Amino acid sequence: MRVSVVRLRRGGVRLGPHELEPPVIGELIVGDRPTSSFVRSLRAAEVVEIDGRGRPGRGLCGPLFEPVLVGVDVDGFSLVGLELDVEHGRVRELSQVWRCSLIGR
Repeated sequence: MRVSVVRLRRGGVRLGPHELEPPVIGELIVGDRPTSSFVRSLRAAEVVEIDGRGRPGRGLCGPLFEPVLVGVDVDGFSLVGLELDVEHGRVRELSQVWRCSLIGR
């Protein structure tokens, strides 16, 4: 599903309208993903490029782990989840919200 994603937080802190980064545009995929930081796989939403064979390629921004759909309207939908940040060998879980808008083909 081709989307434009605006991340509404940085470091777990909500951003104001003038602090938002430009949207990331790519294909949204959601599925289970193995991680080295946890014993189990985690569900993750990712925005990726699609390669010439139609398969998911390079990620365009960090994944959103344990995503939950929290709102849908005529303009798109919002996902809430966690970004993982490793600092000094410790994993920090940071709250993140993605505002996703569908892009027509």
